[in-house]
Amino acid sequence: MICGGDAKVEDISPILDVHKIIQDWAWNQFIKDAGCFRKLFIRRKDFIVDVQMNFYQFEDSKAELKPRDSGSESNPSSNAGEHMPNTSILSTDYHNDTDMDQVYKFRMERARKACMTVTFQKGFTIGGSANFSIGVVDGNLETSLQITKTTEQTFEETLTFETNSDINVKANTNCVAQVVFTEREMCRRFTVDTIMRMPSGKAPVYIRRRKDQKVVMSFKIQDLRHIFHKYKEEKDEERRVEFVRETIILNEKEYNNYAIKLTTRGIIEGMRLSGQTVKLHSKEIESKSKQKKQTDKKVLEEHLTRQLEM
Repeated sequence: MICGGDAKVEDISPILDVHKIIQDWAWNQFIKDAGCFRKLFIRRKDFIVDVQMNFYQFEDSKAELKPRDSGSESNPSSNAGEHMPNTSILSTDYHNDTDMDQVYKFRMERARKACMTVTFQKGFTIGGSANFSIGVVDGNLETSLQITKTTEQTFEETLTFETNSDINVKANTNCVAQVVFTEREMCRRFTVDTIMRMPSGKAPVYIRRRKDQKVVMSFKIQDLRHIFHKYKEEKDEERRVEFVRETIILNEKEYNNYAIKLTTRGIIEGMRLSGQTVKLHSKEIESKSKQKKQTDKKVLEEHLTRQLEM
């Protein structure tokens, strides 16, 4: 006798949905226990496979970032996945040709926007939603990007730079106040390892009848290896997972347990706000030996040297 059942299409996506994997395992157990004759009358659309995801914990490793075009002839100036900084310089001249010192007000306010885009081609989801984070270091600060979309996800950040100072310009002196802004283009490949575990050592799954929400069968998962065993031996490396042996403590006793290591790989690219520099320099009017353009260039070079050393 040929048993009935829903037709299956092989899933070849390198992005695994762990919620669906657990659902499919529970449904297969339900069908197996139902018996061959009863299978003819069971349709999955009439049931809900209720996976309690609050029993699972997901822990991300620190993201590994590598240049996307390392050694590329089209981008010989890239450094660790970053292009040379884009800079803009604003200058204000204070020309005091009197015999008395003068005080001027120097005020500046500017909003700067950065935009980062994250996409990934291998990894995992939970019910169709991504769930991992990437740390991006900017100088001494680290920003964490929380990824929740399987499609392209964009992060925007707006920073307002403001300075308000009194400029004391001595008699017969020309003073130049300069502000240099720096932005870096970044394009890197990232890798994040996520450990999926059951902190309590077990997790329930319920099969509910859709029409009245009645529980018709329940399962207790105590070993994730039973759920993910076929992905441990998956021929396609992009769909393969690893088992991680761990020790958990329950009721003051130690037990061996296994967690699942899921690897996510993708690309992060966009613009980073690198920094800003404010510098004042004065010259006696009678001894001006350099043009303003040359002075700006020197300030810009000093600023870029500091930014590249960060």
